[in-house]
Amino acid sequence: MNDNYLKLGSVFMQKTPNTMPLMVVGYLPVHPDTEEMYDYLVVLYPQGWISENSLLMIDHEEVGEVLFGGYFDEKTDEVMSKIQALE
Repeated sequence: MNDNYLKLGSVFMQKTPNTMPLMVVGYLPVHPDTEEMYDYLVVLYPQGWISENSLLMIDHEEVGEVLFGGYFDEKTDEVMSKIQALE
């Protein structure tokens, strides 16, 4: 992961062409088949979670323009510190 993690609820466009914005809904998902860890678990915005098939896993370097920075408070820093400690 990166020091500039997006906060939960952040909405962004991918650097690669994508017609829909994406929203961060989780961190450090592990692909069940490959066991590869990614930075973010995301869903299409505004549709959100529809089924397991609507969840995508991407890395921070795929993040393009950030449209909304998500929600954060003092607990966010605490969680981010724990995530960074897992690296």
